[in-house]
Amino acid sequence: VELHLHHRHHDQLRQPQPGRRPVEPLWYTGRIMGQTVARTLCGEPKAYDPGIWFNSAKFFDLEWQVYGAIPAALPEGIGTLYWQDRAKDRAIRINYRESDRVVTGFNVMGIRYRHELCHEWLRDERPLDFVLENLGAANFDPELYQQHEAQLLAVYNERFPDEKLKLRRRRGLRALFSARDAARALG
Repeated sequence: VELHLHHRHHDQLRQPQPGRRPVEPLWYTGRIMGQTVARTLCGEPKAYDPGIWFNSAKFFDLEWQVYGAIPAALPEGIGTLYWQDRAKDRAIRINYRESDRVVTGFNVMGIRYRHELCHEWLRDERPLDFVLENLGAANFDPELYQQHEAQLLAVYNERFPDEKLKLRRRRGLRALFSARDAARALG
């Protein structure tokens, strides 16, 4: 077991998954590493797979979340849709592949999004139009907070005037289940 663990660990440190670092000091990757080691020690060897990138942090009153790939510099073939509230510290960025408009990452500042729903959309490679129309369901801010997904949709509609989209889902549990039902209907 020791040789197997050492060899597997060594390979993953030398060749991390594309877009990932060999060591990621995040609570959830530490948990997954522990689960991977425990399974291996129990005779069920399993490769370490950190899954879709996720990070969430809060610094005083400013919260931000990152889901998926949001690199500092956009690689070729990746587009981005961005909205920022100039009056307050709020912003939404969604990256997508330009070739098929599949969403590759979310960066949200000052607004809370549901981790499970963003993860599901990234895992299922949902297209940008689907995500935007259902984006309200991802909003996890308290009920009386203003929602800003319509402003990001307006940025999209301005960039792609021939494809006018409408926000179909709002925040709340009903919206969450409606978004999942819509995803299932697409297959």
